Amino acid sequence: MNAIILMSLRASITVSLFALFIVLIFWAWSPKRNKQFAEAANLVFDETDRVPAEAASSAEEELR
Repeated sequence: MNAIILMSLRASITVSLFALFIVLIFWAWSPKRNKQFAEAANLVFDETDRVPAEAASSAEEELR
């Protein structure tokens, strides 16, 4: 009897995790997320300086 319960529990966990995986795939590939993921993918190529003004001015003073 315990083996049947254990097998049913394992099967239900497996099916639940597979369903969660499918939902995650649909979430990741949904058209609503496409713009956000495209922006995140291009962050590596962003060449704007993100140095605070105080740090930039102190770095300039050190160079003089």
